[in-house]
Order: sequence, then C-alpha cells, then structure tokens
Amino acid sequence: MNLFRAWISAAALSVAATGASAATIDRMTTGAWETFNRPYQPTGTIVIFGRAQAYELTDGSTWWAGAGWAPYTYATVSDVSVNATELSFVLTNIRQQGTMDPSNLLFTHIDFNSGDHSAMGELAAPESLTITATQGSAIGVMRGYSKILSNPLTWYGEPRFNYYSASVGSEVYFEQQFQLLNATFQPELFVSGAPEIEYTVQGFVDFKKVAPVPEPGSTLLIGVGLGALAIRVTHRRRSASS
Repeated sequence: MNLFRAWISAAALSVAATGASAATIDRMTTGAWETFNRPYQPTGTIVIFGRAQAYELTDGSTWWAGAGWAPYTYATVSDVSVNATELSFVLTNIRQQGTMDPSNLLFTHIDFNSGDHSAMGELAAPESLTITATQGSAIGVMRGYSKILSNPLTWYGEPRFNYYSASVGSEVYFEQQFQLLNATFQPELFVSGAPEIEYTVQGFVDFKKVAPVPEPGSTLLIGVGLGALAIRVTHRRRSASS
C-alpha cells in the first residue's frame, strides 16, 4: 500500500501534460497465471481477485499487462448459507497480498506495457462479498459493483496513459469466476480439516457498466411522498381519536 501511494506521489510530481488524449479502458480482464493449491483453515484466506491481464480500449484495441505492481486480494470465508442447492459463501477480512492488515481495497495496480501504454488505479471492496455456486458444481462466482477510488496518471503521461472509461467515484461492475480443479462446491468445502483444494480465479471489470445513481429530482419526490404519507397517517390518527 505504501509503495502504491509513493508511486502516485512520484507520478504527480513528474507527469508533464502533452495536450493529447488517449483511448480509455472499457474493460479489464483479471486472473492468475498460476493455480492455487492450499488446505483451508478457519483463519486462513483464499485469493478472490487476480491481477490485471488485458485492457480493452474504446478504440477497439487491446494491450496486455506488462511491468508494474498488482497484488492479489485475499479474503476469509466466514460463513455459508444453503438454499436448496444454491450455496453462498460469505467473505470477510479482505486484505492485499503482502500484508495481514484488513483493507478496503478489492483491486489495486500500476501497469506499463513496453512504453506504449500504462494504467493505474484502485477499486474499493463492496460492503458485502459472497461467492455463489450450485452444490456439486466446480464453478463459483463473485460479482457486484466496486467504487473507483483513484485513477491517477502514471509518469508516462498522456497519450501513453489510459484512464478508466468511468470516473472516480463511480461504481463499476465486476465478476470473478472460481474454478475448482479437484473438488466441487459443498457446504463443508471451507471447514477446518477439509481436503486441500486447487482452484483458479479469472474475471473482469466492466468500466462501461456503471451502477445507476438516483436523480436528485427522484430523491426529492420520494422525500415529499414520504412526508405527505406521514402527514396523512397523523391526520387519520387524530380523526380517529376525536
């Protein structure tokens, strides 16, 4: 985390404006180049979000992740709920690779590709995260909306920097798929003493799919409507008591 903040500070000091504007990132695919293999313990963690792999831009081009820094994101499976054959695994204690401290980050990265492209930013972890799966299936999915916390220029500057297509503060859609290689999803998959599991994590962030924000006028109308309803209920109570 401190390293990432230091890079942001260095970028702010060294970026020179060029006046050019680059294509923005519509979609970012994420994943892990390796297979994860570990026994799960109640206090242990699993990888829930991989590193950036490719960036799809508004001009139709794609560039692959290169040199940079992007930690895996880990979480603890704290509970499971069962509804018929549908399983929901509750994730807590979100943290970044390399630290045991809890974090509010779902994803963070700084990326450079052969001097032609660069990207940098942070996405916040939603208040609740779950992996859902059908019992007996080898595939589980974690999905939701994540707020963009930062998206600063790297020292490459424009046009060799690609902003996200959504602005800072927007909530963008993400999805991560977990594939078990030696097991299937069962209620007892993450209990103490369960067999070691092997799994992969692949997914994406869609910067074009932004969570809708209520219009100020709509919020005002809702408030006025609730106020009128409260007055009407109060009037009825007074009429009934008299």
